[in-house]
Amino acid sequence: MNADIQKAVFDLFCICHDVTQAGQYEAHLSYAGNTNGVYVRVYQGDRAVFDQHYYLDGLTGEGDPDLLDKLRALSDRVSEFLLPAQEEAA
Repeated sequence: MNADIQKAVFDLFCICHDVTQAGQYEAHLSYAGNTNGVYVRVYQGDRAVFDQHYYLDGLTGEGDPDLLDKLRALSDRVSEFLLPAQEEAA
């Protein structure tokens, strides 16, 4: 995994942490070593409201030229779950 992808995954982890800390949603980031995949799930209570995954390399993700853009778009999508808490605080 190259440095840009590592940074994108770390940024995604930070956003998931921020979403969970905001309190209205719970965001989970998990890594599956057997598939080298990153999985993001966002819950509101017991209900999953968002679920997405990407392979980082190997299997189907090897050489994916759009992977970095996909990870950044995933971070943007997950960060949208911060908006209700930000609006409430304003």
